[in-house]
Amino acid sequence: MRRRYPGLHRVAGLLPLLAALAGCSNFFAPRADPSRFFVLSVRPAPSLDLPAWVRARSYGVGPITLPEYLERPAMVTRVSDAEIRPTHQDRWAEPIEKGVLRVLREDLRRCLEAPRVVAFPWYASDRPDLAVSIDVQRFEREPSGAAYLLAHWSVRDAATGASLVRGDTSGHRDSPTADESGSVDAQSDLLMQLAREIAEGIATIPPARSSGR
Repeated sequence: MRRRYPGLHRVAGLLPLLAALAGCSNFFAPRADPSRFFVLSVRPAPSLDLPAWVRARSYGVGPITLPEYLERPAMVTRVSDAEIRPTHQDRWAEPIEKGVLRVLREDLRRCLEAPRVVAFPWYASDRPDLAVSIDVQRFEREPSGAAYLLAHWSVRDAATGASLVRGDTSGHRDSPTADESGSVDAQSDLLMQLAREIAEGIATIPPARSSGR
């Protein structure tokens, strides 16, 4: 006579539930964060033949404005004229506007060989002789990894606000490597190009107008 075990059917019925719970535990298990964080970096300055008075002046950098679509932690790729694509994995380690200001300040200091370059905003007691304002129109990578920059800039007398020289900088750099770090390197190169063109623009100002007085 075959014995019957009523509880066995209950256990068998629980097996699918236990398997599902095991799968859920794997689903909710901690996963490694795939995010990568990048910073813009200062580049070696080119050798510029600038007038001696340029090195004797003090400079201020800012304000710097960027399009709102760039002011996000995620790095942005421009897919077309009408479409951008933020990445969920590659991020800026600092706000992009602060990174641009940080690097441009040092790039300009190196290009101008100036003793003092301050970042906007500054105190009246620490006011520089000349101030550089920059309006960035585009500053993102392309699907190929190349980087593009378009910026309008102006140099003014910091005391009076009088405009002394204006210019536009447009640059394109191929990525030296196939990954995102290569695109960031290309963007850093473009910021040095911008600093160089600003320095060359400053050199065209008549010395008498650049005294900051």
